[in-house]
Amino acid sequence: MNNISKKLHKLLHELDVSGSGYNPNKIGKDLNNAAIKQYIKTSEIDSLLDINDAYMIALRGAPGFYVIDGAKYDKILNNIKGQDSLIRKKTLNDLKKNYPILCQQKKTKRLIIKPLEKNFIWDISLFHQCIKSLCEESVFCSTDTFNTPIVDQYHIDSFRSIYVDCDENENAKNILICVDPHKKYPKDTNPKDIHHLEKFDEKKYNEISLKKINITNNKMIFFTPEDYDQDKSQHRFRVISIKPENKEERVVKCLNGEYEIRLYVDDIFQENINKEVLYEKEYDEKLKSLIKEFNTKHNINIEEFGEFDESEVFMEFKMQLNAFDLTLEKKYEKYENKNIGEHIYHIKLI
Repeated sequence: MNNISKKLHKLLHELDVSGSGYNPNKIGKDLNNAAIKQYIKTSEIDSLLDINDAYMIALRGAPGFYVIDGAKYDKILNNIKGQDSLIRKKTLNDLKKNYPILCQQKKTKRLIIKPLEKNFIWDISLFHQCIKSLCEESVFCSTDTFNTPIVDQYHIDSFRSIYVDCDENENAKNILICVDPHKKYPKDTNPKDIHHLEKFDEKKYNEISLKKINITNNKMIFFTPEDYDQDKSQHRFRVISIKPENKEERVVKCLNGEYEIRLYVDDIFQENINKEVLYEKEYDEKLKSLIKEFNTKHNINIEEFGEFDESEVFMEFKMQLNAFDLTLEKKYEKYENKNIGEHIYHIKLI
């Protein structure tokens, strides 16, 4: 590895890696015009057509973050914004020309005119298409850790910090993405100080995955779909505001070329991976046994019942299943390990 020669620089914005994604159901549909037409007719906007809510990013993706070449990022964004600008101008001109009095009303300004003038991307379909295109042209880095009670209390696992080590020309030599060591850890863990990252030695870790990305315009950009959320809620970690002039990006200046993106974990993390496999195997075996015994007792196949079945026998099964889960949570302390270990992405030029 390239030696880390000076103090690591931490980017201002963390990555929310909880698993966000674009809404494919809103791509290819003219929802903006549908909402405007309804508003002109009724002075109201149905909740399903609410322009502000339609830009919301849902928790529908896999946990992780994306890395993209700056040239690809700019090309996608400029293309979408160009299309959006034409739609935006035409819509605004048509409204002011055909409904001048309506456009002066405070309600219209709040529900229609302000989003039309200020939203980073106005057209809802293009907004979600933009995020879809960015994701498809990027390298996805999974941060999926554990789905079992092993690390139930690891409450800071939804965020990753980006640390950059630069050369004398301020080009990134090493990029490390991991949980911020300065964050508050769960009880009984032993967080390491950030300075241990400056002594990062890949030989002391287990390599889990290797991906590559080609950079062509001296910019490497990190993002998650959550960054582009344009609803009216206050998101502390949002990167792109509804005001274009306030747009910010996680951009790392670097030399052009091919970069390796390697995921490393320490022995503690690797041990937890092994524990999760054992936990899931034992859980599945005991669940199959429970279902088999229940089916035999009642001479049925409970797996043929619907999720919302209200029959007495299905209610009995759900009660047994809940009791089963609660029992296992207490019983499987042998798999629990509150120290999750280290999960670090390391990016460097090949």
